[in-house]
Amino acid sequence: NYSGHGSSEMSWMWKRHAGFDVVTYKGDGSTFRNFNHSLGRTPEMMWVRGRGPNQANWYVYHKDLDNANRRNLKLENIDGQSSESTGNWNDTFPNATHFTVGVNANTNNDNFVTMLFASVDGICKCGYYDGTGCEFTVTSGFQPRFVIIKAYNNTRGWTVLDTQRGWGAGVDNKIYLNDDVAQVNTWNYGEPTSTGFKVSPDPQYDINYTGWKYIYYAHA
Repeated sequence: NYSGHGSSEMSWMWKRHAGFDVVTYKGDGSTFRNFNHSLGRTPEMMWVRGRGPNQANWYVYHKDLDNANRRNLKLENIDGQSSESTGNWNDTFPNATHFTVGVNANTNNDNFVTMLFASVDGICKCGYYDGTGCEFTVTSGFQPRFVIIKAYNNTRGWTVLDTQRGWGAGVDNKIYLNDDVAQVNTWNYGEPTSTGFKVSPDPQYDINYTGWKYIYYAHA
């Protein structure tokens, strides 16, 4: 939603349901901890961050990272995936009832928030694709209105496109989750289709550069 008529502010909001959950906890400094969640299915993407008092990173898990339980992305920067040993996810995959964090996401007395995402038929999809440098269509099974795309084997930003800001045929308004700069409308990034979304050849590397690997989250 826009925050008001003529406003330059934008927000995207999720409701806790089958495809999204939020879990908060207080860190105790132990090397790992397990927490219940209420998705009713295995999380496919997780964002976790300490809310203070110490400064913290946004650690990101996605099922399609290479060796996902041993790999990590950071939501606040452009880095590709990195090996995280056991520090963030304790070398443990989440399941339909629990997720596990390591010591990096459990520092003593810090308050943490974890956002968990899962695919739901017709509503949302966590997935991946390989960049080709040529236009092609990613199949999600529904027509998305919102998408986040990140190159995970190279340094590039967290690209956000949505139909509220004009994602469609022609030049698109792109914004980065990891940056506070204004949206840019220089390139055609593709468009939603009835069953997914097209990705155009991308000279900026954001969504479709030859040989690069991308994860995405799409929502109807």
